Amino acid sequence: MSAGPAAVGHSVLVADVTAEDRAAWLEARRGGIGGSDAAAIVGLSPWQSAYSLWCDKVYGAADSGESEAMRWGRLLEDPVADEYAVRTGYEVTKFAGIVAHPDHPFMYANPDRVVRDGDTEALLEVKTTSAYNAGEWSETDAPAQYLVQVQHYLAVCGLPWCDLAVLLGGQTFHSLRVFADGELIGWLIDREAAFWELVDRRTPPPVDGHEMTTAALKALYGTAVDIEIGLPATAGAVLAERAHVAGEIKTLTGRKNALDNQLREWLGEATVGVIDGRVAVTWKPVAGRVDTKALREAHPDIAAQFTGSSTRRLDVKASR
Repeated sequence: MSAGPAAVGHSVLVADVTAEDRAAWLEARRGGIGGSDAAAIVGLSPWQSAYSLWCDKVYGAADSGESEAMRWGRLLEDPVADEYAVRTGYEVTKFAGIVAHPDHPFMYANPDRVVRDGDTEALLEVKTTSAYNAGEWSETDAPAQYLVQVQHYLAVCGLPWCDLAVLLGGQTFHSLRVFADGELIGWLIDREAAFWELVDRRTPPPVDGHEMTTAALKALYGTAVDIEIGLPATAGAVLAERAHVAGEIKTLTGRKNALDNQLREWLGEATVGVIDGRVAVTWKPVAGRVDTKALREAHPDIAAQFTGSSTRRLDVKASR
């Protein structure tokens, strides 16, 4: 499988770098909005929020390195793409570099592969995921963040479709075709343009409850200064709403605990509760865990006699 062209479709080459040169690749990506960035901007990324993405684009972010999942995704990309080529018979070319939309230069793309089916040029995006996520994939659907990523790439390159090829659980190959959606692409361009204007103006987007927003704020304001400041006029309303939400959480938690206890009372000594022939709730023993190392050091005689205890865990299987 040869290295790909300098650009694809109507896109324009921005940087001739690959993920193998990680530092240069990360620096180049900061200059625009990539496919995974698009999912964060519209609130569909599990790994990034609009606020944390804005911090990355404006201030830069420390490279957290390659996770185990990322490493195996990179190592398995070639064999999955090769298998796709075998199954489809298409000409599949590895893409190298970062390209941009000709009219919206802040929109970047670095697709995995360029596909040629006769006179048709298209894209291939390769994914790997665990068997636990297999339920998110079907003949016609994929996780929302990947569908947004693909539509972003199709917008940048001006191509008609992109196939998603995924290896599920390391042993099941699956693929589906995503066609360019003009209405969705128009909406994405508007959202991304508004976000990039915030980057240019160095004005952050509103904060949200995403865990990456929390992490970004902690990183951005990691140094404390022992001073007192006046809060904005809206702070009173924020504090009042927070108090209200905290009260609701307490009330709802109490109500949930009461409902759980009702289920426990109905189950009694039974471990499984059934409704209309279906398992609705279980209350089964669960082995407890003991820090055996600490126990052996502190009480070796007791550790020799006991290894743990058990409790029962309530697990609601269905709601009606």
